[in-house]
Amino acid sequence: MAVDVSDVGLALLAGEIKKQDLGDIIELVTVDLVTWSAPRSNFSLVMCSFYWDRTVFEYAHELVMPGGYLIWEGFSPLHLKYKPDAKHTMREGEPHSLLPVSFTIVECRDVDDGKSTVSRRLIARRESDAP
Repeated sequence: MAVDVSDVGLALLAGEIKKQDLGDIIELVTVDLVTWSAPRSNFSLVMCSFYWDRTVFEYAHELVMPGGYLIWEGFSPLHLKYKPDAKHTMREGEPHSLLPVSFTIVECRDVDDGKSTVSRRLIARRESDAP
């Protein structure tokens, strides 16, 4: 399932899905993540790229199944050195401090392109349920 508010972005993805012959296994959903109610909570991977909304993050990590991964990239607080008025910038300690203890952080780091963007990349794994 790929969810985005941008029909343009999803149209580009649809073209790639068709090229890769994955149309039977990937559902495209055009919706604003802030108002979206996920139809299930057992995704092996939840990934978000260059978007930050604390409310969305707080429900998105709950969608990850035990043993699954959460990958998130958004604007780091350090991004403000390039764009002081940037919206949707993470606060210090976000997003990793918002994860429940059931997640192990694999990687969390800031990436500065040296020109216009500092992003924060998070990879976290939800621990498997105990047997």
